Amino acid sequence: FEKLSFTDVENANNLKFCVDYPTHDKVSLKEKLGYNDDDFILVWGSSRPGEEKLLEKIYPNLKAKIPNLKIIIAPRHLTRLTEIKTLLAKHNLSFYSEMKRSDIMIIDEMGILILFYCIADLSVVGGSFYDFGGHNPLEPAFYGSPVIIGKFHSSCRGSVVKLLTNNAIIVSNRKRLEEDILDLHKNPKKREEIGREARKTVIENSDSLEKNISRLEGCFNE
Repeated sequence: FEKLSFTDVENANNLKFCVDYPTHDKVSLKEKLGYNDDDFILVWGSSRPGEEKLLEKIYPNLKAKIPNLKIIIAPRHLTRLTEIKTLLAKHNLSFYSEMKRSDIMIIDEMGILILFYCIADLSVVGGSFYDFGGHNPLEPAFYGSPVIIGKFHSSCRGSVVKLLTNNAIIVSNRKRLEEDILDLHKNPKKREEIGREARKTVIENSDSLEKNISRLEGCFNE
């Protein structure tokens, strides 16, 4: 708009930063959801076709190096539950609704992913390791979870750029994912710093709704 010679231009930032999720005590929520305090929880949110297969490929080595690893998969579309269960059948697997917490647990309900982002030691945002455009990294960032996202994140590019500016996210790819997960696991201080900066980035940009409303009200009052 500025290049088109408009003079009264304000960037009100991304409305996706205006999140107001419920807050929880991580320790008590972790226990309530059936996990032990020393479990290392990796949440893969909004997974898309091909990504569970990628996870299955690197899982044996991850489990060998992180014995207390617990993986939670939240598929973007629940119609794929049977497909994912078949793919991962040889592993210690369960569904959320079964009230059994196995090494790999698949969320089979909509609307509860943020509970698991809250207890995540590490979050991987799906739809981004194959060309699906990526999904919202601000949900785990809100809870101070360190986030890894793939290189295909065109649909949330603005959010990723903001997080990258504060060193608050890791952009990975299929070849490097295992390495990035293991690196963050063995560097708790790095995880803490990324998570802290991620939450800080969300809070710093959370006034976008007020900015948009203020400008709209100004238009109506003129």
